[in-house]
Amino acid sequence: MTFRVAIPVLVVAFSCGGAWCASAGSSATDEGEIGLSSDAKKAAHEWLKKDLSPAALNEDAAQAALKLSQEKLDARELESITDAIKRDPVRAAFAFAECLNPKNCPDPHVRLGAVKGIGYANIKPSLVSKALAAVVIAESDQPTRTAAADLLKARKDPVANKVLVDYYLDAFDSDGVLLKADHERAAIAALRDVGGRQIYEALMAYVTMEVSAGAATEAAPPQTVYITNSGNINTGGGSINLPIELPNLELKGYHGTLVVPALGALKQVTGQNFGRNLDRWQNWIAKQ
Repeated sequence: MTFRVAIPVLVVAFSCGGAWCASAGSSATDEGEIGLSSDAKKAAHEWLKKDLSPAALNEDAAQAALKLSQEKLDARELESITDAIKRDPVRAAFAFAECLNPKNCPDPHVRLGAVKGIGYANIKPSLVSKALAAVVIAESDQPTRTAAADLLKARKDPVANKVLVDYYLDAFDSDGVLLKADHERAAIAALRDVGGRQIYEALMAYVTMEVSAGAATEAAPPQTVYITNSGNINTGGGSINLPIELPNLELKGYHGTLVVPALGALKQVTGQNFGRNLDRWQNWIAKQ
């Protein structure tokens, strides 16, 4: 059975093999309300055991995530969960990524704990990176969204950063015309919340194309020539002399299609404003 979180450009797939989603996703305040068995309630519960089926693993991860969401989790319980995560961080991270899907786990406490669980795993599989990016873009629960943004900021995750930038680009057509205003606003908010040099550099690549669309600089002072009936075109001297200034321009670049208004996005995301001075932008980004 497959569940999908689908937003334009970004599709994050989650699979689970049983009906764990409903029990783990209810508005839970304790273990009993998310369907824990009596064995799971014992203090010596072994988290994320290797012999669990995929469905049982997803349920156990949801239960562990609910624990991790607690502000005052018992130190021994926390150590038990983190030790289990470190035994197989890839497997654990994938299980927690399943919990980030609101269709799997409607309870935001479970999703918040799942973000923390991924942080303890401290690995960057592509699916997990994309799932975290989806949270930053589309999560309705602010604490969960903030936790995911903070985690991505700390991870400097290139896959997640690309997802966020691509999501922004998808709000425009190939001529830079805004098609999806809500989409664009969500992307800007996500990019601003995560921030970091990698995102700024990605946007800067599009700023360069934007500014280079017809950009030219003066290579030398303008040259004056004359329309003259008997003189030299460079010095005049005839009875009719009409001076004309010819600029000496060097074409720096040309881009026929303005992909996106990236300069405006860069200003919103960074909070800086260096106008169209690319050198100042690049120098600032290099220091981040």
